[in-house]
Amino acid sequence: MNLTGPSGITVNGANITTDPVNGSVYLDSTSGSVSVSGTSIQAGSLTLYSGDGILLDGTGATFTGSGPYSSVNLTATTFISVNNADFTSYSTVNMASHTINLQNVAFNGTGAVNLASYLGVANFGSSVVGDVNFIGGVTYGGKSVISDLVNPILGQVNLASTAIRITTSGF
Repeated sequence: MNLTGPSGITVNGANITTDPVNGSVYLDSTSGSVSVSGTSIQAGSLTLYSGDGILLDGTGATFTGSGPYSSVNLTATTFISVNNADFTSYSTVNMASHTINLQNVAFNGTGAVNLASYLGVANFGSSVVGDVNFIGGVTYGGKSVISDLVNPILGQVNLASTAIRITTSGF
């Protein structure tokens, strides 16, 4: 399924279903924002592109992919904000933007997670422009992701001990 809206796309409270292995969902807004809220999506490849910002709020929704090549790909020039999203069924998650905010996001414990922001720096507990911000509730393999500067306790994992890679973006 491809949906292009040059001045913005908003999807709220829908169910989008394709094949969980080979199906794809592609939402593209060249100059406006992409906002997906309360929408369950089943697709082997989920791609959101925005010439501005992306808001993906998975409250009350599910995201389902399957197979070794299943992926989530989010790209926006200004910001990406992901809230209440469970990406554990996806093998790879890629995000690139000037600023990335993650809150209550679950990644599987075996897949690659590539996060690119302007400064390529991880920040924990708040939002800083240009950083990848782990605001709270971000998990990798069921364990809370914490700063490398803190000793993990039961149920926590340091960022460096995961397959989460943070780099700089061109935004």
